Amino acid sequence: QLHVSQRRHRNMTYKKEAHNLRAAVEATVRQVKHPFPASKLPVRGLFRIGCMMIGSAMMSNIRRIQRYRVTKLIKERQQEEANRGQECAQGVLDSSFLFLKRRLFEFMTQTFSVFRINWSL
Repeated sequence: QLHVSQRRHRNMTYKKEAHNLRAAVEATVRQVKHPFPASKLPVRGLFRIGCMMIGSAMMSNIRRIQRYRVTKLIKERQQEEANRGQECAQGVLDSSFLFLKRRLFEFMTQTFSVFRINWSL
């Protein structure tokens, strides 16, 4: 009774997840078997078959790790470029604001120099 309840609970948690575990397992098996013609290993003997399957599984994992690292690197570079573009735009905005402020100050001091207070008296 307890095992049935636990199995039902696990099954419900798997269904809540976004992906199907069976599809992932079948994809892994296909990826391990795919390099061999007609899905048959070119060797005989239990030891050799085991070595070929382990080697194929290792290559599959290495490919997946490489694909993950490349996509991660691409995302990081895109994020850096986006941040660099925002920083550059912010720098241009800041410098143009300061330039405008300085020009406005110069204009005000030149135009209204009549009203300037002479502190030397």
